[in-house]
Order: sequence, then structure tokens, then C-alpha cells
Amino acid sequence: MTAIWVAQEPAEVNTVEGAGPRHMVFHPNRQYAYCVNELNSSVDVWQLKNPHGEIECVQTLDMMPADFSDTRWAADIHITPDGRHLYACDRTPV
Repeated sequence: MTAIWVAQEPAEVNTVEGAGPRHMVFHPNRQYAYCVNELNSSVDVWQLKNPHGEIECVQTLDMMPADFSDTRWAADIHITPDGRHLYACDRTPV
């Protein structure tokens, strides 16, 4: 997937249908953004490709165990100020 990030305009990125993007955080180096998807409990890793705003989804991580079959309901995402740790949570009881 690729998209264009345009400053000072409503931003839009396309995720997998049914993912339900909820929140996005930026790495302190401003080269990556991370989006938590509420409906499929995943995190998309977006790489900012150039100063013109083009971004590309380079990885999608599942937040739940592979055999998880209950309702998924991801909630929030944060990154530490030094960029070393990314935290995402899901409201579904496991």
C-alpha cells in the first residue's frame, strides 16, 4: 500500500478493508508512523518515503495470538520519547 501525506490538509491513508484504523503515532525520527487498527487488532507500520508526503505500509503486526478467535477490539497506541518501545493495547479479555 502507498499513500500521500500532505501537510495542513486532512490526511488519509488506506488500510486493509475492515481494519478500522483508530490512532496513529509518529516515531521521534519522523521516518515511521504506527497505526493501531481497532477491528482486527493489528498495528500497521508506515514508512515516510520522501519529504513530499508519500508513505508506504511496510509491515502489519497482529496484536493477538495466532489461534485467537474471539472479538478483537484494539484501543490505543503510544511510543516512548526515545522511540525504543511501542505499546498498543486491546480491550478484549483474553
